[in-house]
Amino acid sequence: MDDIVSHKFEQERGHVISSVEVYTNQHGVSTEEAVEALNEMVEEDWKGINEDCINSPNFISKDVLSMFNLLGSRG
Repeated sequence: MDDIVSHKFEQERGHVISSVEVYTNQHGVSTEEAVEALNEMVEEDWKGINEDCINSPNFISKDVLSMFNLLGSRG
């Protein structure tokens, strides 16, 4: 997620490749399309983490789950 947010800054520095650049190169899409696709991947992964937590025999409390969601939405 941080890589998506810092992509423009890192691109200006010129010495670090970001996940956005990798995605655009691999899939032949625009930066905007890459950011959208990567954000969708992050969202789907968070859904999976939440589902795994809820279905776990060692269920994480709703307060902790809310904290994970808050941290995951930052960016």
